[in-house]
This record gives sequence, structure tokens and C-alpha cells, in this order.
Amino acid sequence: MMMPHILRYKPYLFLSFGMMVLEQLFSKNSEVDVFIFTIILLIGGLPHGALDFYILKNIFKMKTFIFSLIVYLFIAASFYLLFFLFPEFIFTLFLIYSAFHFGDSDFRDDSRISKLAWGSMIVCIPLLIDINNAEWFLNIFLNNLISLNSNYLIAIIAFSLILNLYSRKNSLLKILLLFVYITTCLFSNIFYGFAAYFAGLHSVHHFKEWRSNINNDSLIGLVLITILSVLVVFIQLSFEVLPYPNFLTGMKEEIIYNVIILLGSLTIPHMILINRAESLKNLNL
Repeated sequence: MMMPHILRYKPYLFLSFGMMVLEQLFSKNSEVDVFIFTIILLIGGLPHGALDFYILKNIFKMKTFIFSLIVYLFIAASFYLLFFLFPEFIFTLFLIYSAFHFGDSDFRDDSRISKLAWGSMIVCIPLLIDINNAEWFLNIFLNNLISLNSNYLIAIIAFSLILNLYSRKNSLLKILLLFVYITTCLFSNIFYGFAAYFAGLHSVHHFKEWRSNINNDSLIGLVLITILSVLVVFIQLSFEVLPYPNFLTGMKEEIIYNVIILLGSLTIPHMILINRAESLKNLNL
């Protein structure tokens, strides 16, 4: 009975296995790890966000669509700038909001508290598995202010798991998905583990849900929007149009900072849109 449900997540299962293989090939090369991590995030995240263009187009009529697109881009550009100006505050806000978004997108029929609990486990499990690397990653954005406590992380994960199991919705499926997630984090690394979840589960699930908003001949637009987003990262890395916070110490950190900020600035209007999409569609604007 459960087998057909877990097989719906074949992209995630295959990508998780692939991440564990890559870790065996490049376990001694941190530069390659960062490159693979950021590439997987971009492959999963940019088309995921670019799809919003077609969701907006499907919801709104022409004039309202153009206005909605301007608002969407304004929110994205504003948060991109705010990430550079107030990285600690904006990143913390982004992390908390992302936890709810993961649950809302992965299990839309769950209660809000169950959604937040699911997303909290997705965020906290890698932090617990490898605290040293997790602190290094978080402090790229938090100016070396964060020191993780394993007891707090265990409590959050345990409480979140109880909330998810208490709802009794997809309980066994969630346990199996978490098992794959934990296994990937343990036998590859936490960055590969999260990248596999984000690109193989979260983004694929989102694309399948909203695929009806685009036609096959519109896929070129999806590709162009993705390329444009990559170009923004390349220009910032090459010319430092916006100055980096002075606590960044090298190219590896700058690459991660740029990729996460790009995805974060697109994620904020994306999460607002997805949370409101159905109600806006019913208004027939």
C-alpha cells in the first residue's frame, strides 16, 4: 500500500543515491562540494521560482498580470538588496518562513502546525547531524553570531515529529522520507542531503502541482528566466556590484552567499504567491 506512494518520489530517491555516490568520489574536495551543492540548488530552485511567471499569467488578466509581475519583481529586488544590508535579520526571517513553506508545499492538506513541524525537521536535522559545518554555513549570513545547541535541536526535532505523527496524515510516508533524508545527510554530507531534498522532492513536487500553468512551447521562457537569474549571480561574483558584508572571508563563502541570496529573494515573493494563488484565482481578476 505504501510502496506506490513512496515511488512517487523517485526523483528524490535517485538524487539522494547520487549524492551519496558523489560524496564517495569527492569527499576530500570541499571546493567541489560547494560547486555541486550550489549547482543542485540552482537547478532545483530557479525553474521552481521561474514557474511563478506562468502562475501569475494564469491567475490574472493582461493588465493585472503586468502589475502583479511588477510587484513580484519589486519584492524580489527589495529582498535581494535587504539581504546585503541586513543579512542577519533577513536570513533569520527567511529561514523561519522557509520552514513553513516546505511543509505547505510538500503536504498541502496538513494543518498549519503540522506543516511548520515538517519544515522545522527539514531545517533542523542537518544542523544536528553536522553541527560544525552547519555553524560555518549559518555564520556566512549571521556574522559568526550563532552557536548551535544539540539539546535544543533534538527537542525541536522530537516535538516536530510528534506533531506530524499525531496528525496521522501520511505518517508512514513522512517517516520513510525522513529516513531517506537522514541517511543521505549521514552518508554524503548535510549540504548534499539538503540539496537532494530541495531539488529532488520539494521542487519536483511543486513543478508537478503547477505544471498545468504552462504549455510545452512556453518551456523556453522558463529556461530564459533561469539563465537570467544565473547571470545575476555571475555579475555579482565578477564585479561585486553590491559590497559583501565584511565577515565573508573567501570565494567559497561568496558563492554560497550569492546563490542563497538569489534563491531567498525569489523565494519570498514565491511563498507569498503560492500561499495566495488559489484564492486569487477564484477572484478572476
